[in-house]
Amino acid sequence: MVKRLFTLSLAILFFAITLLPIQSQQVRAVSGSEFQPGRIIDDSKFFSGDTMSVAEIQAFLNSKVPVCDTWHSAGYGQNPPFICLKDFRNSIPSKAPEAGLCNGITASGATAAETIAWVAQSCGINPQVLIVLLQKEQSLVTDTWPLDVQYRSATGYGCPDTAACDSTYYGFFNQVYMAARQFKRYARDSGSYNHTVGTNSYVLYNPNAACGGTNVYIQNQATAGLYNYTPYQPNASALANLYGTGDGCGAYGNRNFWRLFNDWFGSPYGPIDYSCKGASNVASTPTGGRVIPNQFTEGGNATFSLTLPNNTGSSCIEIHTWGGNQQGWVTNVATNHPAINPADIKIISANVHGDSKSEITFVKYRNTGSGKVEVHTWDDTYQRWVYNIATNLPAVDPADGEIISGDVTGDGRDELMYVKYRNTGSGKLEIHTWTPNKQAWLTNIATNQPAIDPADGRVIAANLYGDIRDELVFVKYRNTGSGRIEAHTWTPNQQSWLSNIATNHPVVDPNDIEVTSGNIYGGAIDELVLIKYRNSGSGRIEIHTWAAGQQAWLSNIATNVGAL
Repeated sequence: MVKRLFTLSLAILFFAITLLPIQSQQVRAVSGSEFQPGRIIDDSKFFSGDTMSVAEIQAFLNSKVPVCDTWHSAGYGQNPPFICLKDFRNSIPSKAPEAGLCNGITASGATAAETIAWVAQSCGINPQVLIVLLQKEQSLVTDTWPLDVQYRSATGYGCPDTAACDSTYYGFFNQVYMAARQFKRYARDSGSYNHTVGTNSYVLYNPNAACGGTNVYIQNQATAGLYNYTPYQPNASALANLYGTGDGCGAYGNRNFWRLFNDWFGSPYGPIDYSCKGASNVASTPTGGRVIPNQFTEGGNATFSLTLPNNTGSSCIEIHTWGGNQQGWVTNVATNHPAINPADIKIISANVHGDSKSEITFVKYRNTGSGKVEVHTWDDTYQRWVYNIATNLPAVDPADGEIISGDVTGDGRDELMYVKYRNTGSGKLEIHTWTPNKQAWLTNIATNQPAIDPADGRVIAANLYGDIRDELVFVKYRNTGSGRIEAHTWTPNQQSWLSNIATNHPVVDPNDIEVTSGNIYGGAIDELVLIKYRNSGSGRIEIHTWAAGQQAWLSNIATNVGAL
């Protein structure tokens, strides 16, 4: 093979890795169109330390270099013999356990395969990930006459783009161990790094900032870690030529990681997380069905989904999405979550990615494993989680408050808010808005509205004025001065009202109805929608959409579903 010079600068190395040889034995052929910048590899694949034994790792390394070019003519200032990775041995020092990182290692002599396996098991990182990292950074897995410098900086740890590698971390074991440890540190101390799960992160295409980049919604910790380790994404040209180079703005580290993992070990995505197999409905508990508006396509009209937490045919939480006239179903899905007591949870739709589409989010108020309010967002199959977050809020009584979604900051994506109706410290209805990672509050507002029984009224978010952000609306179902359902829209600071409207609909039992909102007709503003679950004139779930001003109806639809 033709040898290329490995320098100590990762900026140069970043481009050198584009010359990796195409592997002749591939698990599956992949296309650049399959690359998901927000989901390079699943956590279940990345953080799995026992996928390969020492013998399996050794056999894999042997298969990549059946014959080492041990006595290759001298090159780049190094004379033979050259030691291939499959034949490499080193001494490893003892490492003490570190909480949340690695479980420690006993000092020993070790082959490369043993080093990889022992570090993988200690730190809980898939040995396949470490193998791919060694190839991505220094082509060590396939090189038939590797140089000492390749072992010295084997995983690129301690090698910044703008300076030489730090000699503190030289050596094969140091490199493998510190890289694995660092990926665990990215997870343990996630708030200390640039790229975190559940956020839109701006990721460059190239070390040259003039090449630009895009916001990437990071779906899992493994992907966040890869971007913290190598902070670039492939551009279109790099993905178009998956086994070669693109234009001058291409960067290849994370592309090559994804491609190599696919080629050598199969899909980087885990199996469907269908956890409700064998589940049971919750006995003597209501179904808890709710209708939620959904924006499934960018710029399209919202449609409606019926969510059923309990008493379903599958014994799973089910999500049924209507066609445009609500007389038939577009999809009927049994999700990955078992049926659950609807009093403990709420299912909402929210544009969490900033892409003008809705994702369905499962909020668990109490009886959570973490002891916190938890937020779990499904992907569009409802069989996998995009993310699972234990928030900073301790488990709450849903009789006192609820979580709603809306773009109240005007940043193009929805924030989640905890609305506390009563038992507040201020004696007022309070609205607490989370930061994107749900670990801190963006705002905490005691509104001008006194604390209230949530059966009397609820808060919703709706873009009623056609500006860049949603307004918060307090909808009062009963005990109103007008004898009508009332919609009171706040100013942005929730200390006064933009409008106070007595609608055309009389007050009603709040157990029978719900008022929600959505961009139902594709215009510049959202519509308010009255959902009747029971005691409707038709004996069915009814969906009534108000015109602006809430004095007349744009549509009145009796759906194909009987009253709940």
